Amino acid sequence: MYGKTIGEICFEEQIPLSSCYRRVRQLVDLGLVIVERRIITEEGKKYAVYRSTLSSLDMRMENGKVFADVILNDDIRDKLDHNGLVKRWKGEKLYSDATPQASGRSRDSLSI
Repeated sequence: MYGKTIGEICFEEQIPLSSCYRRVRQLVDLGLVIVERRIITEEGKKYAVYRSTLSSLDMRMENGKVFADVILNDDIRDKLDHNGLVKRWKGEKLYSDATPQASGRSRDSLSI
């Protein structure tokens, strides 16, 4: 899996450029998407390549509480840990015992 530019996201999802920029900015603010890298073309144009911080998100409600089983994107896990982005969700309690799943990935539970 690789990151995508705003242009690629707009084309694939068939959404207006301005809406795409706004939504991606919101996802970055929430820590669900990160800027993987910034590129400067030979002409001097700058653009960012974005990556999802999650490979999977499964949400459920139990006794009036919302729980989320999260599988972090292993390709960028080190960057997430280094930047502290895992704990950016407001009001979370993150239990990161990193129990391996059948897929070989670690699963983190987030109680909101």
